[in-house]
Amino acid sequence: MKRYQDDFKASIVKMHREEKRSIRSLSEEYGVSPAA
Repeated sequence: MKRYQDDFKASIVKMHREEKRSIRSLSEEYGVSPAA
């Protein structure tokens, strides 16, 4: 299983919450699983 740095995960969550980006679009753009 791939591990991600806390700051990377926080930036993804921030984009999801503040920019109203979907989990799906973010996971596709950054190459991470939606479950990550």
